[in-house]
Amino acid sequence: MAISEPTEKECEAWYSELGWHFDENNDFVDKNDDLFEFRKYEAYYEYVHFRIKDHLFRKMKRQFDLVQQPVSMDNSGDPADPKDPYVPQIFVSKDVPTNNNLLIIVQGLGLVPPGQWARKLFTNGRRGEFKYASQFPYIQKAKDLGWSIILCDPNHALQDRPQSETTRAWHVQRVWEDVVIPSKAESVMIAAFSAGTISTLHLFDNNRGEFINRVRGVALMDGATGEELFNYRGGLWFKNHSHAFVLNKAKGSLSNVEEVPDARDHDTVPGAAIDSVFKYLERKLDEHKKGEEEDKKTEESQETTDKNAVTLKKDDDEDMEEQGKQDNATKCTQDENGKDVKAEEAESSKIDTGSPKANGRVPVDDKAPETHDESQANKSVEPDGSEKSEMSERLDGELEEQDSLDKGKKGGRKVEDMPSGDDQTKDADGAKRIRLQS
Repeated sequence: MAISEPTEKECEAWYSELGWHFDENNDFVDKNDDLFEFRKYEAYYEYVHFRIKDHLFRKMKRQFDLVQQPVSMDNSGDPADPKDPYVPQIFVSKDVPTNNNLLIIVQGLGLVPPGQWARKLFTNGRRGEFKYASQFPYIQKAKDLGWSIILCDPNHALQDRPQSETTRAWHVQRVWEDVVIPSKAESVMIAAFSAGTISTLHLFDNNRGEFINRVRGVALMDGATGEELFNYRGGLWFKNHSHAFVLNKAKGSLSNVEEVPDARDHDTVPGAAIDSVFKYLERKLDEHKKGEEEDKKTEESQETTDKNAVTLKKDDDEDMEEQGKQDNATKCTQDENGKDVKAEEAESSKIDTGSPKANGRVPVDDKAPETHDESQANKSVEPDGSEKSEMSERLDGELEEQDSLDKGKKGGRKVEDMPSGDDQTKDADGAKRIRLQS
């Protein structure tokens, strides 16, 4: 005989009567501290997980200050209606728009909401399963590192189509377009589990350029490894920037795959691999930062080299310009025979200011040795201020003597003693010639 499912009111009454709650160890127990037994309470299973989801949502908001954000599933570009029950509701930290580092978490297939890896681990009758069942340890670790967080909701119920690989991939794509791209996150890390790894590979395949530009590391947990992409465009990059954490490493597996020894089954892989996952993601982020620093140093070195080259060129240009000016100045001071006109002028200008040349008279050789000539002191001077030559003085003397003779003859000398007219003419002509010669 089939057991009829309890109504919502009956579920509420049962839940309150037994006092189900999470204790201080985060184990889901009743008021008697007994764990949930699936065989015993199978009829209330879905209702219990509805209450667990609600509890975790409230705790994520309170404990981690996360907020719910609706994400549309169509291409209209219109914002999603937060009241629409069929619209996926992701959880994000408030610093997603501004934080440089971002962690995206994508869970596996099934009715698994944001904040959970595997819901059955909450109610499998074992204690200490919260760290494996929930994404809380990942959220806390990311917060400790100062990263912003996005918890995807790829399994949200859809009104007009069944859940599938396509719808899951489309949800992750919309998260990328609507939330990641508008943010200032330059370094994106992704932790994907089970079917979430396939959605991540679709995201890479559809957004290779932007994906490669912003994603630093991808942790693929017990799902697809991306091996099928390695031989395609960008595949080598994906291999070098992804790492698979699996329950069992098949013989001959790729080098970027490692086993998770503490995982006992598929559902416990994320919780057991958390330390290895973050170690890997932090390493990839550090590698990127070091690469940026090296690129910056190289860029700065190149800028310095370029500046020095510009400075040297400027100095060379200035030297060449100055040399050109000097060459032009030299050309301007040389005559047609190449002699330095200015130099000769400067040399000839070294004249004693008291010399005749300084007064427009006969030049004096400043290189000749200085001698004392008494005759210079006795030289007569013309009315115009110029000195008489010896010839002029001698001629003047002869003329004076001739005048004296003429006067003497007139005063009682004989006529025969006086020169004849021709002689006088000759003497006068000679005097004239002498005066002209002087």
